[in-house]
Amino acid sequence: MTNSTSGRTRRRQEERREQAERSLLMAAAELIGEVGPTRMRLSDIGARAGYSRGLTTHYFGTKGDLIRKIMDTVTDDFHTELASHDLDQGALASINDIVSTYFTRLRGDDPMVRARIALWADAAAGGTEEERKHAIEADERFRVEIISRLTKGMEAGEVPADLDLDAFTTVLIGMLRGTAVRYLLHGKVDLAPCEAEALAFVKGRLGPHGH
Repeated sequence: MTNSTSGRTRRRQEERREQAERSLLMAAAELIGEVGPTRMRLSDIGARAGYSRGLTTHYFGTKGDLIRKIMDTVTDDFHTELASHDLDQGALASINDIVSTYFTRLRGDDPMVRARIALWADAAAGGTEEERKHAIEADERFRVEIISRLTKGMEAGEVPADLDLDAFTTVLIGMLRGTAVRYLLHGKVDLAPCEAEALAFVKGRLGPHGH
């Protein structure tokens, strides 16, 4: 076998593996949305994705590892999208961008995003120590993203000097997460006015009238 043939074979194998992993992750996300993470079984994931029942374990190991992969994938995608936007906006526009991006992803009804919300709620309500630890790490990454933008705005004189950065960030994340969980529970929540209210909250504290 020539080097070029060997290279093509390896690429095809890698592509098949990547496709299988994506399909398994999507199947797992759908199951989490339907039955919750506790009742989700690894064997059911492989069957739903059209592969052998044991392939999920082969690729991801334990159920905890799979859950961590879903959480990491959704979190990374969110922050990658934020990083692709204009990072030189003013403080108000910068925080608005986070809010709007969050709602856009929520409106997309991506099973991975819905699973991430369910996993966050499950960890908060009584997940394993490892699940809670990982959820806290993801939330801390979100918190740091917001606070770093607020700090930059405060240094530029765009953010009120009396703003409690940690409290503001905690309330904002709580609004976003709470809306997401309610949307997941009810399915009929109108997200447009919810986004408008979240943006009004931000403007009330960071906009011209907040100074």
